[in-house]
Amino acid sequence: MTPESPNWVPSLAPGIRLYFDDQSRRWVVKAPQQVVFLDPLSLDVLRACDGRRCLTQIALYMDSLEHRPGRAWLEVVSEIVRHFEGRGMLRCRLASAALALPMR
Repeated sequence: MTPESPNWVPSLAPGIRLYFDDQSRRWVVKAPQQVVFLDPLSLDVLRACDGRRCLTQIALYMDSLEHRPGRAWLEVVSEIVRHFEGRGMLRCRLASAALALPMR
C-alpha cells in the first residue's frame, strides 16, 4: 500500500525497532539488514506512527512541534512515510472511519 490518502494510518512493521543507540548517541530505526540513523524530523514522524493516528493527525501534530510551524506538513509526512514504507519499515492501513460507506 502507498500512503496517498490522508486517511492512511502508519505503524512500524513487525520486527522493526526504533531506539536510541548509546554508542553512536543517535536515534536509529533497525530492520533486518538495515540500520537508519534518523534526523530529528524523521524521528518525530516515526514516533507519531503509532497505528492510531492517520497522516492528517500526524501532520497536525508535526505543526504543533517547533520544527517549522505553518509548513505543508501533510506533504512532508506523506513523503517520509512513503520512504520508510518503501524500505519495509512501516506498514499502512486505511483508517476504519474512511472505510465507512455513506448512508443513503
